[in-house]
Amino acid sequence: MAASSSFPHSIFFRRHPRFPTIKFVFKDKSKAPINYQEARSAEAIIKFLNKQCGTFRAPGGLLLPEAGRVAGLDEIAKSFLGLSSKERPSIIKKATEIALSASENMASYYIKVMNKLSSDKSWLNKESKRLKKLAEKGAIMASDKFEELQIKQNILQAFIQVKEGGESVVEKVTGEL
Repeated sequence: MAASSSFPHSIFFRRHPRFPTIKFVFKDKSKAPINYQEARSAEAIIKFLNKQCGTFRAPGGLLLPEAGRVAGLDEIAKSFLGLSSKERPSIIKKATEIALSASENMASYYIKVMNKLSSDKSWLNKESKRLKKLAEKGAIMASDKFEELQIKQNILQAFIQVKEGGESVVEKVTGEL
């Protein structure tokens, strides 16, 4: 009897190896659902959802380093520290235009960073340390506030240049300004 009761079960799974079926259903009902055909690991499912939703979540719910970043502003940020004080206002104006058209809520933070760096050479280093200390207290703050801190740290990384060996040169770059 045990062999006969397991028989339909084994046939079902041979015919349907991806059971249960996972579908991504759009909020907009006019779009057809997408069948999920990839690996059944948490990482693979989260990667799929990030792609479909335009989000940047890691397994566990934290944000990935790309969260909050704007590609055009990242390019400006990489070159910003090397600009003279005379060149910076025009670059800040260009960055402001990009930030206004960006869909990211925190795009204006790039402008704040640029303005602060124009007036205080050591601000980037101080702000990085301040945000790191606040993030360490993440358990006692609201999740929205913690995510905002993560995004700010991600954006600051666009301004931090890295040597080939991987060591941070924030102090060197800000010291040259």
